[in-house]
Amino acid sequence: MENHKFQQKYNVIIRPNRFRLSREAIGIWCLCFALLCQSNLYAQSEDFELWKGIELKKAWGKDLTFSFEEQVRLNNNVSQFKSAFLDGGVRYELLKQARISLGYRYTVRLKSVTQRLYSDLSLKLDRKWLVEPVFRLRYQEDYKRGDLPERKVRPKLSLKTGIKPLKLDISLAGELFYELSSEGSDFNRYRLGLGFSRPLASRSSVTLNYLFQEEFNVRDPLTSSVISLSYSVSLNDYDLEARRRLPRVKR
Repeated sequence: MENHKFQQKYNVIIRPNRFRLSREAIGIWCLCFALLCQSNLYAQSEDFELWKGIELKKAWGKDLTFSFEEQVRLNNNVSQFKSAFLDGGVRYELLKQARISLGYRYTVRLKSVTQRLYSDLSLKLDRKWLVEPVFRLRYQEDYKRGDLPERKVRPKLSLKTGIKPLKLDISLAGELFYELSSEGSDFNRYRLGLGFSRPLASRSSVTLNYLFQEEFNVRDPLTSSVISLSYSVSLNDYDLEARRRLPRVKR
């Protein structure tokens, strides 16, 4: 009624702008569709994994240590076999707070077999308060038949402490994955970890870890929560000095 009086007084015609409303509605629908397509294109998957392993260690003298590890990993919410690997390595104590490691890993997956060569440089920083910082830098190369080798650099920082009355060691760690590629190198994953280790006997221990890792700068990034349980056994040390002091047998 008021619109009709206004039209008669000023001799104007007011018409509803239906086309403007339609254009706005179409714009909103187009924006929603574009966001939906983008979310599907870069959809993020989530998973829960379980890792179980056993490790054997053998010291050779004071500076050299050999290790052998076997591990099985389950993914898809612990309902499917992901991989299993055998890992062998050697560690050498350069200094009191520095050591270097070399290793080889043979991994079996559902549809592929991968071989890895890697080297580690670990540095123990000065202990502050009750925490011992440990920095590790790893370089690795993964080889798969028919593909170019994948090269990565993995810096890792760990903070370690212990509760002596409980004989419990606690560690908090953060790790980054830097992929080296001719098409462009970049970080594409990070991993956070909280671990608890406790000796079971004089030469054996059990370790429980919770890991959270997330991919980025990749298509369909994966976010994983991992429970890792491992059992470690240290074999009798081989005393080179005592071996050298043994009398030689004349033949």
